[in-house]
Amino acid sequence: MEYREISPDDWRKLLVGFFEQGSPYTGGADRQEQLVALVQAPSLGSHHSFEVNAQDLVEFCPRFGPMVLRHPDSLLDLVNQALVEAQERLLASESMKRALASGIATASVKRAATVRFTHLPSGGSEFCKANISSLRAQDVGGLLQLSGTVIRMGTVKMLEYERQYECPKCGHSFSVSADMEQGNALAEPQACPMAGDPARPCKARKFKLLGALS
Repeated sequence: MEYREISPDDWRKLLVGFFEQGSPYTGGADRQEQLVALVQAPSLGSHHSFEVNAQDLVEFCPRFGPMVLRHPDSLLDLVNQALVEAQERLLASESMKRALASGIATASVKRAATVRFTHLPSGGSEFCKANISSLRAQDVGGLLQLSGTVIRMGTVKMLEYERQYECPKCGHSFSVSADMEQGNALAEPQACPMAGDPARPCKARKFKLLGALS
């Protein structure tokens, strides 16, 4: 099965289930702790990172988890959307409502949040390479983990590689990544990603910038 055969809604549902999975599942307690910390983080304007052990995702869903690592350009945006939905569901839970009502906690949905995958599956898998020389053409476009030794360093240069946008019409949030083949250019979005949604197509052309990553 190809990842395109799964609808965006089904992908989001699968990934929300992963974020909401708690103990005793592998990594579940850590994800729950991170999720609570994310919604309780005080800064609304800052960008937030959410670390995910990629091996936990593959264990959670051995059939579809590797697809996320093979096709990040197409699926990471859905992963980030699922993280936002998981935050919304957490805030709507009775336990969080009680904590907020009692003044024990303050919380909000962090829409400018990005999932960072760590610990890609090893043991001779396609995602872990021993060195630069082991990279092949078929690896282009996927997430990879490799080891190496830094032999030379230059001056630090700032590189903006991703921007987060929100559609003011339908509320959909999405990211635009820099095009390395075009000198890391970041093009302004021309259409809402939900334009192709058969249930509720969105025709918005202007979008709100939520934040930039550099």
